[in-house]
Amino acid sequence: MGTCTYTETVSFARFSLLKMQILNALANAAYATEDDRKKVAAGLDKHYIEQVTIMGLYQNGNIGAELRIAIDWRLHKISVQAGGAHIQVPGNWVNGIAPSLDDAIALFNNVCNGANFSRIPNCSPTSWIQRYMV
Repeated sequence: MGTCTYTETVSFARFSLLKMQILNALANAAYATEDDRKKVAAGLDKHYIEQVTIMGLYQNGNIGAELRIAIDWRLHKISVQAGGAHIQVPGNWVNGIAPSLDDAIALFNNVCNGANFSRIPNCSPTSWIQRYMV
């Protein structure tokens, strides 16, 4: 009896995939509310947001950990023009989320939880601040 190996790819709109990555990070690293994520999604739709930074803070307010996602809208536009509006992702991308992003979020959360960073009101049970740069 032989072994059968296969690969799977799924196609996404490039912009939808980019937005999914950022909203996933906000949900899983910052525990941002659905309302906050909707506001960020609206900013992304208009290409107002170029960087999302999620910070873990020490009790004194100093930054102890940072997870940053930057968007180069010029490169995104070139990619759409050159490669089309859709992109295929490998089968190991669960629900369209890059494994490397999942790893970065897990590391960020481990560091923040291990260092017992301060809690921010209305972000319980986490200690993150979201800073949306435009």
